[in-house]
Amino acid sequence: MVAGKFSAGSGNRHRVEAELVNRLRQLPVGELPDERFKAELRSQLVAIAPRIVAEAGPEEHPAAARERRPGRLTVLRRPLVAFAGATMALALLLSLAVWMAGGALPGQSLYGIKRASENFQLSVAGSDTGKAAKYLKFATSRVNESSKLANSTDPNAAALIASALRSADTDTRDAVRLLDSAAVSQVSADPLAKLPSWFSQQRARIATLATQLPAGTARNQATSSLVLLQRAAVRVGQVKAQLGNPCLSQVHADNLGPLPCASNAPKPPSLPGLPGSGTSGLPSLPTGLPSSLSSTLPTSPSLPGLGGSSGALPSGSALPTGLPGLPSGGPGLPTGGPSSPVSVGTSGTSIGLPGGTISAGPGGISVSVSPTLP
Repeated sequence: MVAGKFSAGSGNRHRVEAELVNRLRQLPVGELPDERFKAELRSQLVAIAPRIVAEAGPEEHPAAARERRPGRLTVLRRPLVAFAGATMALALLLSLAVWMAGGALPGQSLYGIKRASENFQLSVAGSDTGKAAKYLKFATSRVNESSKLANSTDPNAAALIASALRSADTDTRDAVRLLDSAAVSQVSADPLAKLPSWFSQQRARIATLATQLPAGTARNQATSSLVLLQRAAVRVGQVKAQLGNPCLSQVHADNLGPLPCASNAPKPPSLPGLPGSGTSGLPSLPTGLPSSLSSTLPTSPSLPGLGGSSGALPSGSALPTGLPGLPSGGPGLPTGGPSSPVSVGTSGTSIGLPGGTISAGPGGISVSVSPTLP
C-alpha cells in the first residue's frame, strides 16, 4: 500500500512538471542583451575571478577537516596561556611598585607596599640568622627614614619619627634575641660576630638624629633607642662570655634572648669572729680569745719551787736564774704584754698575746704560737 501511494505521487509530480515546462516554452522570448553589456560583464567577471578562487580555496577532504579540529589539550591551552600572561603582567606590576616604594617614607602612599615587601622577605629568609640579618637591615632603614623626615616640613614629622624609631627598636630586639639564641644553641660566638660593629654604627646614626630633633616625643624616643642599644650590647657581651655554661639556656629568657647566669665572681672570704665593720671601715675586734683557740695555746710548765700546778705565772714575777733544768742565760718570761697589743695594717689586723699572735686578714684567721720556754 505504501509503495502504491509513493508511485501515484511520483506520477502526479511528473505530470505537473511537464505541464510547467510546456507553459514556459509558450512564453514569448524577451529582448536579448546587447553586445556591449555582454562585454562589460565578461570583463568584470574576469577581473574578480582570481579573488573568488583564492577565497574559496581548494576543497578540503572530510578526514583532513576532522584532524584539524581542536582537541581537548588545545581547548585547555588557551585559558592557561591567558592565565600565565595575566600572572606575568601582575608580577611585573608588583615588581615595579616595590621598586618605586623602595624610597618611600612613613606617611607616603607607597610606604605600605614597602613594609609589605619587607614582611615577605622575612617569611622567605629561612634560618634564624638570616631573619636576624633582615631585622638589622630594617632597623637601619627605619633610622635612615627618620633622618630624612627630620629635614622635612611635614607637620606630623615628629610623630612619624617616633613611630619609625619604635619599629627600629622592635627589629633590634628581634635580631638580638634570634642571634643570642643561635649562639647558645650552637655554643659558638659566630652568630654574634657582626653585632658589635652594627651597634656602634646604629648608635652613631641615632645620636646624630637626636641632635636634629627638638625637645619632645621624637627626641625622647631617640634617647630610649640609645638606651636599648646599650642594653643589647651588654647582653651580647654577657652571652658571649658565658657560652657553654649550663645555666645559660633558653628556659630563662626575655625579649633580648637568654638571660645571663648570675655573677660567678669569687666572693671575699667571710671572717669568723669578725662580724660587721665599724664606722672607720675596719672590722670590729673580738673582745676575747675564741674558746676554740684557748685549748690550742700551750701552757707554761710548772716550775719547782714556785708552787701551784697552774701554768700561769703570777703577775710581775720573773724566772730565777740557775734553776735546775733551765739553761743559764735563758730568756725570762715577760712581765707584761706588749706596749701596743693591736696593730692594723694593709694585710689585716694583728693582736699580740703573751703566748703568740692572732692575725685576721683577707685570708682568714691565723694563730702563731711562740712559747718562751724551750
